[in-house]
Amino acid sequence: MTTKRIVGTANLYLMGRRAKFSAAAQAAAVQATIEEAPDAVVFTGDLTAQALDVEFSQGLALMEPILDRFPAVMIPGNHDTYVREHTPGDRMRELFGRWMLPPSPSARVIDEVVFATFQTCRNHPLSTGYTPPAQLDELQRVLDPHR
Repeated sequence: MTTKRIVGTANLYLMGRRAKFSAAAQAAAVQATIEEAPDAVVFTGDLTAQALDVEFSQGLALMEPILDRFPAVMIPGNHDTYVREHTPGDRMRELFGRWMLPPSPSARVIDEVVFATFQTCRNHPLSTGYTPPAQLDELQRVLDPHR
């Protein structure tokens, strides 16, 4: 277990954060999205609280009605990257790969709109993000063909 997951577990169970999650609210958000019928859905992370396999499976069951209906772009949040991975988001990509862009930076065009992603999440006990300058240079290269 990583230090990040230990801190997250304490936050969920000892500090009471778990009580803030509502299955009813999540289902209502999915239903509202379906009713709105968006041109695209952009999911910017924190599908999970601790990046556990069961959380990713539950997230897939919850999100499938949206993901099966609308073009989507998904990127992992810091809670989705609690574990050390070769590339942040690898575990999430196992179930959500068809909706996720390749490891960042990358871009996808949906109805003439360019969605660009780059990774700021890393496994760190204090949830700090960091974007190396080289990644921003690579993002510029990825976006150039879409200008």
